[in-house]
Amino acid sequence: MLTCSDVHVVTVCLEGLENILRAGETELSHSGHGNPYARIIDEVDGLSKLGSLQSHDDSQIYEKVVNILETYFEEEESMIG
Repeated sequence: MLTCSDVHVVTVCLEGLENILRAGETELSHSGHGNPYARIIDEVDGLSKLGSLQSHDDSQIYEKVVNILETYFEEEESMIG
């Protein structure tokens, strides 16, 4: 759904992903093994899809993506870049 051309659909998907990742932070604090949902998103090539949205025409989508990447994937980003 992140590749959909409808801005509203992509926005709702990003909000959902952010909620899921936020819930994963709770798991992180209990298990100490990292955010399990961030790991799953990474495994299904979600980081590249999020990365491609950084060039989206809609500034709100860009801002949401940057916030998600900086908040939940900062470590992976530094390993890639």
